[in-house]
Amino acid sequence: MAARLPLLHKTPFVLDERPLHEATSAHAGLLCISRAFRSLGLPALISANLSLRKRQRGFSEAQLLESLSLLQALGGECPEDIHLLAKDDCLERGLGYGPPKATAAREFLERFHDQELEKLRPEREVQKSFIFPSSAPVSALQEVQRGLVRPHSQII
Repeated sequence: MAARLPLLHKTPFVLDERPLHEATSAHAGLLCISRAFRSLGLPALISANLSLRKRQRGFSEAQLLESLSLLQALGGECPEDIHLLAKDDCLERGLGYGPPKATAAREFLERFHDQELEKLRPEREVQKSFIFPSSAPVSALQEVQRGLVRPHSQII
């Protein structure tokens, strides 16, 4: 039977119990994703193509999409998981804003749904499967995607 060794005997490192007060984050990799998001020009593409805001205050569409992208990279599965990004001072300083609340994220996502398009669906007896046409906000996101993959020489 192997002898039980304390943790400090297994590693040559000295563990310091004092808390760090520097800019540290358990989600530091998300700042790299944010930097890629911004360096690809996505905030400008989003603001040029997607206008879902009802008021001028609050989060911009680019900030909401960036937060949702970061949430997906973190492994979030629904808007309620956005609390995983909250209370991270380093992440907030790096982004320049705190992440939105779950209700704001959910309301933003619901704006992509168009109830009028559901009326186009044929009865199940007539057609079992049906692909809805894109709503105006989804078409705007397709334009953002098109601008993202377009060579930069064609953007100008």
